[in-house]
Parts: sequence; C-alpha cells; structure tokens
Amino acid sequence: QKADEMRKRITRIILRIAAAAFGLAILTLLAITIVFYVQYRLDDRPISLPAPRGPHPVGRMLVDWTDTHRKRELMVFIWYPTTDDASGKPCEYLPGNWGELNAQNLLPIPAKRLQQIQTHSLENAPMAGGPMPLLILVPGMGRNPVHYSTIAEDLASFGYVVMGVAPTGSVRPVVFSDGRVDWGTEYDPSTDDIETAH
Repeated sequence: QKADEMRKRITRIILRIAAAAFGLAILTLLAITIVFYVQYRLDDRPISLPAPRGPHPVGRMLVDWTDTHRKRELMVFIWYPTTDDASGKPCEYLPGNWGELNAQNLLPIPAKRLQQIQTHSLENAPMAGGPMPLLILVPGMGRNPVHYSTIAEDLASFGYVVMGVAPTGSVRPVVFSDGRVDWGTEYDPSTDDIETAH
C-alpha cells in the first residue's frame, strides 16, 4: 500500500511538472508571437530602395530581344539616365506577372512586401541625349537583374546605361513580352559548371 501511495505521489509530481512546463512553453510562444506582431506593425510599410546619388533622374525599360546566333530569346532590363523634365510612373520592382509569379511561393507578408518595393526609375522615360558608357549586368546563380536595382539605378544616375540580362533557362521565372513564361531549371553547382565546360 505504501508503494502504491508513493507511485501515485510521484505520478502527481510528474504531472504537475509537465503541466508547468507546458504552460511555460505556451506563455513563451505567446510572448514571441506578440513581439513579432508588434515589430511587424511598427515596420508595416512598403520598402523603398536607397535613392540614386547621381545628378540624373533614371529611367528603366524592359525589352524582348532574340540572340539569333544562339537562337535564344532574352528579356533585358535597361536602366539609363533620362531627361531632367521626364515624368511618369515609377517602375514596379518586378513588373506585372514577374512579381506575381515570384510572390507565389512566399508567405503573405513577404509576398506583399516584394510587390510593394519602391524603385526610383521612371517607366519607359525618354533617354537623355549624348554618348553614354554601357555596362552589361549578367547576374549569376539564377538571380534576376532587378535584384541589383539599387546598384543599376545609382550607376544610371551617374550617366551609365546598364543592361541587365535575365538569362533564359536559369532565372526563375522569365516572362516574355507576349506572356509566355520560362521557368528554367535550378542551378546545380555540382553539374552546371561541368556541362558548361563541355
């Protein structure tokens, strides 16, 4: 009988400890949730990219080109200095269907923020006159040229034309001017470099 009472007492102690631990875990989780929610509300605003430092306002256009030598269609983002009196709407960070497709697999908050990123380029603004040095931007590892928008806008504001190529087959996705989508393939460093070498 004493052994049974001892077992029951030990069981009650274990249950109390388990209940206390569970309650503490719930309180901790609740506290973390509240902290994240408060921080999100404090930061609940669109992201604005750093402003270009140069003297020229910046335009951006998206063009659909075909490389006849390689028989490859390419979408190219072009940042360039525009005229001082240029007006128009700012470019979407990822325009149209590009943004929608990139946001598909994200959680709601990051997806919303991705589509709200504010650029400093004017869509299809007229290009400033005169000769301008040209820079070719080819991102690696499947990245989209717009992920380098801050650098491209800054260079364009100092008088450069920056052509950012979205490599068909590696950028995921590439949206062509007629609405076609090329999802490409994931970059695999263990094989892609070998295949390129051959």
